[in-house]
Amino acid sequence: HVASLVVFAIVALCSTARHDASIYFPIESNSVKAGPFPYKPPVQALQESPVGDDPPGREEQRKREPGKRTSHDGRVHFVEPGSQLHDLVKKWKDSSITVSQAALDLNRIVSDVEYIDHKPSEGMLMIKTHKTGSSTVASVLRSLAAMHNLRHPVLFHGNKLHGTRTWDPRRRLDEMLNFTSTDGSRGAPYDVWAVHSKYDSVLFDDFLPSTGRILSIIRDPGTAMRSACAFFSNCGCPADRGNASVWNEFVLSHEGRDFFTKKVKRSGCQLNRMTLQIVGGVGNSVKYSNHTGKVQDWIEESYKRRHVLLVTERMVESMLVLWHEYNLHPLDVVFSSFKVSSKSEQKDEESIEAENVIREMSPSDSQMYRHANLRLD
Repeated sequence: HVASLVVFAIVALCSTARHDASIYFPIESNSVKAGPFPYKPPVQALQESPVGDDPPGREEQRKREPGKRTSHDGRVHFVEPGSQLHDLVKKWKDSSITVSQAALDLNRIVSDVEYIDHKPSEGMLMIKTHKTGSSTVASVLRSLAAMHNLRHPVLFHGNKLHGTRTWDPRRRLDEMLNFTSTDGSRGAPYDVWAVHSKYDSVLFDDFLPSTGRILSIIRDPGTAMRSACAFFSNCGCPADRGNASVWNEFVLSHEGRDFFTKKVKRSGCQLNRMTLQIVGGVGNSVKYSNHTGKVQDWIEESYKRRHVLLVTERMVESMLVLWHEYNLHPLDVVFSSFKVSSKSEQKDEESIEAENVIREMSPSDSQMYRHANLRLD
């Protein structure tokens, strides 16, 4: 297992990402070669928005740490040239090092005080969204919290890890303020928050006063619904979600439309569920049609850099955004693509039609998804 993780980590770091004409990332395969993802110029609607600018507080941080991760030509590198990690990656690409030796070198890097002290530039407050790859992102945050001695809640119920519950600050504030953290301390404030919880302004005031931004990941509602119906046993969906043909037929039928638009209690597979989790709303609402104003406010706030938006289908790019926005170490954004893939798959016309129907019935989620993609561009 150690060897596999070492190989995975090094493969994921086998290329330099620059903030210039092209951004190079590892392709999601077993190959050690990296594939280019051409940078897309911002669309007209975003030209006045500081998409590529530094996050709040980064300028002051650079004054304290001049030249960090920046070469003589002014480019910002994903893996800093001349660093131990850069040398290790070069050896790996040149096939001049064994897995065992790479494991030892990697262990020295993560045990070094320079790595341990490389903390995020601000607190990291994540609002988790179901069936979007948020568990993958949360595992990245929990890992970096443990590696850098940061305070992040560890949720236990009895002797079992209890992290799937959605916590409501309005109902369980005292309990949430007294979680045990990864560093062994107890109680707020925390440095990292990646717990399933409803959004509430108290999360800034009492939980993470070190940040004023929210981290979220958003997925195409057309594909997210089928995944949610398959995952949540109490969804009540009568169709076989494991069979694409059966699922498509159900979604396109009158029975399917009635199920999604008229059946109120559908725990886990409501329409516009991401909207409910990120901007709030009435829990038993069917369409959340009254949330247009809230979504628009959310969009305006994201233009002011109050939201860090990731996209499930673009997870590799999203990890670079995470790295840049919080000034993370490159090893902190290594993730497993077994559950989340950025590759698109070929779909038949019926599947495309069924997904479009779900998107049309989820106007708020669809609007948020389109905006998240624009911001990522």
